[in-house]
Amino acid sequence: MFPEVKPKIKIMKRIISITFLLIAIVFSSKAQFENIDLSKYKLPEIQRHQLDVNFSNDHSFTKNNRKEDRSYTTFDLETNLEADYSFFQNTEKKQFEGWGNLQSDILLDWIKSPVNPFEKEDQYYFDLSGGFSKRNYSRADKWFTHLAPSFYANWHNYYERPIENSSDFKSKSFSNYLRLRPELKLGGGFGRIEPVGDIRRAIYMLEDLMKNDRLTKIPAKNEVYQLADKVAELRNQRFFDSRLRRIYEIKSLDSTLTDMNLVDESDATYFTSLNDMWGYGQENRYSGNRIEFNLIGDLNYSRNKSKTTNDDSMVTRKNSEENFYEAVGGIISYDSYKPKGLKRERYFGIDLSMEHIFDDAYHSPVYDYNIFNLNSTYRVRWFFNTRTYASFSIRETLAFNDYAKNEEEFLDYMQSTTSFNGYISYYFSPRLRGSFSTSIYYVMSDNEQSWFKSRFDLWTHIGVNYAIF
Repeated sequence: MFPEVKPKIKIMKRIISITFLLIAIVFSSKAQFENIDLSKYKLPEIQRHQLDVNFSNDHSFTKNNRKEDRSYTTFDLETNLEADYSFFQNTEKKQFEGWGNLQSDILLDWIKSPVNPFEKEDQYYFDLSGGFSKRNYSRADKWFTHLAPSFYANWHNYYERPIENSSDFKSKSFSNYLRLRPELKLGGGFGRIEPVGDIRRAIYMLEDLMKNDRLTKIPAKNEVYQLADKVAELRNQRFFDSRLRRIYEIKSLDSTLTDMNLVDESDATYFTSLNDMWGYGQENRYSGNRIEFNLIGDLNYSRNKSKTTNDDSMVTRKNSEENFYEAVGGIISYDSYKPKGLKRERYFGIDLSMEHIFDDAYHSPVYDYNIFNLNSTYRVRWFFNTRTYASFSIRETLAFNDYAKNEEEFLDYMQSTTSFNGYISYYFSPRLRGSFSTSIYYVMSDNEQSWFKSRFDLWTHIGVNYAIF
């Protein structure tokens, strides 16, 4: 009887030893990942093109049968086309971001009734904007030059043929609005802000694989960086078919993990974990500090033409107005992103700008004025897991308008705006996400022309988003 006790004791000791070993492995793996400093990661040389095209068409028809003099029929048609293009390039000595947006919108509206035989309103919008921001570094993370041109154009046509209650009056009006605004920033500075979201996504995958007991070993820091580089490479591949892209991404990740001897078992749990973390570990994380000074040149031209014609008397009234102003100035800014471990990020930014406006609207230099702005922002973001995100920020803005000559309608004034903003979102399921945000604004102004001296605004938003497909 007693000889059987010793084998049982040995088995218990072995189970306890294995249990403590597993606990040590789990805690050491967590410590391993927590000790990885996101700010030490440098994004590899990549470039990414992205083009998104959106098209929508909405229409409605209403026939309302009431009394004869109140019956009416309406028809509305809206067609929208939008294209967004972005380009990002990152090398040791260059950071380049380019963008372009093209948008057109057509709104057609018809109304018919016994009293108003025909009423028509047509609107046509066309917007075009684009630009780029290019920073060239003499050495990595050191001094750089900055060039950032941009352009905005807006064209709006409005046609209206209203029918008054009296059948004796019929008219039609047409207006055309055009706005052009090119801008150029030229300067330089010191420092660099690096995107570090890819290494965080790599850690998410490794943490989840470790939790599911699918890693053969605890990866070293250089292996985590190696996987992060692969993540960055895959995120910037271009595919026309999103299904083929996901297949290629998962196969490439599996091949990389296998070649690094981090996994030796590929089953449903493994691929489910890999796919889940790849699909949801999408965090825009940054690290670094940058101080920058830019000279600014800005042109703003707008033209508004309108024409109204009485169909009966054939009398036409025309009106045309043009506004043009130039602005020159400068801005100095400081931005700082600091990862606080893996789940928190701190941002602080401050900028001071001055612009001198040459306003030609009144055809007199006495109406030129200066605008001084001081903005500061402090924000903390929490990334609790791939499902939960929260942020809180405080922003203070001081604005001062200084007119060349003070008159009754042009008096110097100062305005300050303090705001508090909070946001949290949570994925209840891969398709269902809930969010809540709130903002508090407190504005003070000594503008004699303003309708308020101080104003308090509270804004809240509750949203539920469900992805059908």
